[in-house]
Amino acid sequence: MKRILAEYLDDNFNKDFTWRTSVLFFSFYGTFASYYLSNEAILTLHGITIVKILTTLTVGFLFGNLTTFPFAFIVKLIGNIFHIRTSYKDIVKTLTIAYKPHLITSLLIICRIIIAPDSKIQLAADSIGLLLVFSLILNLLISLFGIASLILLFQGLMKVQNLPLRKTILYFLIASIAFSPVYLLLTKI
Repeated sequence: MKRILAEYLDDNFNKDFTWRTSVLFFSFYGTFASYYLSNEAILTLHGITIVKILTTLTVGFLFGNLTTFPFAFIVKLIGNIFHIRTSYKDIVKTLTIAYKPHLITSLLIICRIIIAPDSKIQLAADSIGLLLVFSLILNLLISLFGIASLILLFQGLMKVQNLPLRKTILYFLIASIAFSPVYLLLTKI
């Protein structure tokens, strides 16, 4: 598993970097984060399914990019305090690579929105049970891809900063705590 992660990270670090790719994958991360932070509130919105999907993707685009680019800057600043010489671009590239699994989570979230029953429609008991099982499976898959993204994030930060796992986690937690007021403010909007 560790070898597969190392090969995946090496392959992606060797590819050309574009800021557009970062914006795209940060949007997918934002869709994942806003879906979980809102406790699936999008599923209870009244309206047609396409509006729910477009709302989710728009909020994901805004949330992902408004949180991730500044967070990368905070990671860079905290790194300077600890004498870790990593460029902002390398940190953004690492986050971009780590957030690639969120393409799949975004597709799963769209599936989850599509199968969410409308409150105006009466469903048979067996249909409700089947929908609940399918929704549970989708939520489990979304969570698993979120965990995979987190593992990629730590492995990528270890690689780019040349730190052991324990120091990488500590460094990441300090940056997360420093950024948490901004993050909480953006979740309230």
